[in-house]
Amino acid sequence: MQIKVSSQHRQTKPVRTKRQSRNEGVLGLILSLTLLSPVAAQTTTLGLHTWSYHDHGNFNNENYGLYLEHNGYTGGFYKNSLNKDSAYVGYTLQWALPENPLFQSAALMGGVVSGYRTRSYPHDYSVMGAFSLKHDFTEQQGFRLSVLPTHRKSPANYVLHLSYEVKF
Repeated sequence: MQIKVSSQHRQTKPVRTKRQSRNEGVLGLILSLTLLSPVAAQTTTLGLHTWSYHDHGNFNNENYGLYLEHNGYTGGFYKNSLNKDSAYVGYTLQWALPENPLFQSAALMGGVVSGYRTRSYPHDYSVMGAFSLKHDFTEQQGFRLSVLPTHRKSPANYVLHLSYEVKF
């Protein structure tokens, strides 16, 4: 007894066209940007710079100053780690974090800062960057813990900095 298999019952993979692949790529990019987009409801935030911790070296850890952030644009001033006055401008991207009791948002800030000129670093301005996590006490108030990289000539590997913020 012979069984004949009909060719019309074979399963084959669907063929993707270039247009379908391109559309899936665009959809993936839009979805990625949506998930990674900054928090939509931007407000004005007034921040107070407070204390820092340097993992090595003899630095000023009382870095008092003020900053203002509005729609991502950030600017401020503080007494820096070298005990000099610093002013900075930059841009901050913020993201809401999944529900948890410790931190409600994360942020990346990049900009330019003054006040770090030394004999070994003869420049008036430096690139500034920070990654931070924010703990909200209320919808209007909270603490921000920032991690800042240091210059390669610094004995410190990183700086932890604490700020207090009020939203308007």
